[in-house]
Amino acid sequence: MIGFGAILESVETELLGREGVSFSVAAKRVDWEPEDQTCVCWRCAGSVGEFETDGDGCATCRNVKLPWDRAMRLGAYEGIVRDAVLDLKFRRWRLSGMQIGKAFGVEIGQRIEAMGLKPSEVVVVPIPMTHRRRIRRGVDHTLVLARGVSASSGVGVARWIRARNRAEQIGLSATDRIKNMRGAFFVPGSVQKGLAKGLKSELRAIVVLDDVWTTGATLTEGCRVLRRAIRGISGDNQVEIWGASVAMAGGERKGGSEIEVKGKLSSKGGEIDPEVESCGLTLRS
Repeated sequence: MIGFGAILESVETELLGREGVSFSVAAKRVDWEPEDQTCVCWRCAGSVGEFETDGDGCATCRNVKLPWDRAMRLGAYEGIVRDAVLDLKFRRWRLSGMQIGKAFGVEIGQRIEAMGLKPSEVVVVPIPMTHRRRIRRGVDHTLVLARGVSASSGVGVARWIRARNRAEQIGLSATDRIKNMRGAFFVPGSVQKGLAKGLKSELRAIVVLDDVWTTGATLTEGCRVLRRAIRGISGDNQVEIWGASVAMAGGERKGGSEIEVKGKLSSKGGEIDPEVESCGLTLRS
């Protein structure tokens, strides 16, 4: 019997003019394996060597306040991982998006199990996009990824964050990315009831999910807004926030992105951005 995935791939290839193969097929062809998480800092998701992390993170992040409690990435933004993200984001190929989301969900599920948590105690919150951009692109790519994560890990999906219209991040400098994301997300009153219900139940961790971690500006803003909403609802709630991205651009560099998590971020004019300063992030030139 032909599976649904094979049927969907055939439709995308034959009717939509798709070139190439899905993520799962490509992964088998090149014997792809998820990134070794012992080489990734559990706190900032930067690349580390053996024994370079401890209970406080790595040398880059252990003395820095971050907008999340833990961070994860599936792999570097290259090869078939990059292809799958681009296929989903710009070519609307949901099958590859679901498959790479499931691969990340396996890794997230292992992290959940290692921490002694149950899937019912964790929820994934995708970084949102505006309705206008969703219509233009024809796919909510992070929602597709989140559903893939949910399918393989058993965690629920909650759309607790909404987006305001902003310019595309593509092509912006790291400094402009930070400025562009300021105020880009919010938790509307209409969903705060659901958030409050989750906080009163067995919820222990919220995974804020994005597709590509370039400077960290998007994840920083998403986590910051969600944490602020949680504190407004329940004060000093002990729910952890995890920053998670399928792929990290420049993942082989120490710190994992153009943002080096230490010190403060200053613009060319020397003005310090208070939102970024509160998270202890700085641009690396």
